[in-house]
Amino acid sequence: MPNPGNLGDSLIASATLQQFERHGLSYEVMQRQMTHAPENLYVYAGGGNLVPYYKDAENALRALSAVGASFCLLPHSCFGVDEVLMAYAGDLVIFARENKTYEYLRGLNKRDLRVELSHDIALSLDLADPRLLFSIRPPPLMRLMILKS
Repeated sequence: MPNPGNLGDSLIASATLQQFERHGLSYEVMQRQMTHAPENLYVYAGGGNLVPYYKDAENALRALSAVGASFCLLPHSCFGVDEVLMAYAGDLVIFARENKTYEYLRGLNKRDLRVELSHDIALSLDLADPRLLFSIRPPPLMRLMILKS
């Protein structure tokens, strides 16, 4: 689920898809009409969307919490979203892309929240990928990716 937004979000989305392919992960880009299933792992691309200023990541968390789905937030900056994180009903993994976010998330002390520190996934972007010119365009309307087993 790439973030909506600027060129940086498009670069992050491109790097995410490259990493999925590099590691042999099959995925499906979420569409608005799809039904959320608790057996799926939902992956939200990295960025800085889980903050009070934007609602996209928060809305995804709320919708997926309703079905108890597992959710993974790739390297992100976040703060000020205690309520939505504490209320999440499924397994939750968040990769923080800097120490400030890491400390904020660890301080929540939520039992079902796993927090890891990682680099911004955009740093892994393979600039030699010939598809890259076609991937730098506005991201799709729905921004969830489902990892298939």
